[in-house]
Amino acid sequence: MVAVLPGSPVDLALTPYVLEQDSAGHPLRLSDLQVVTELFHEPRLGVAQVAGLLQTSDSETRHLL
Repeated sequence: MVAVLPGSPVDLALTPYVLEQDSAGHPLRLSDLQVVTELFHEPRLGVAQVAGLLQTSDSETRHLL
């Protein structure tokens, strides 16, 4: 799998974390990457905000988290 991250400093700071998770056998899903990236920009997110980001229902979002 190949991930292409945008070149902003915040996104580049995620690279070691993503590689660490992949090396440990826990590759991040797209939804994981979306949430982690958003948390760098907005440290506190509610279920409704994450659901909007992922375009899922609140209950599905709770299950993903």
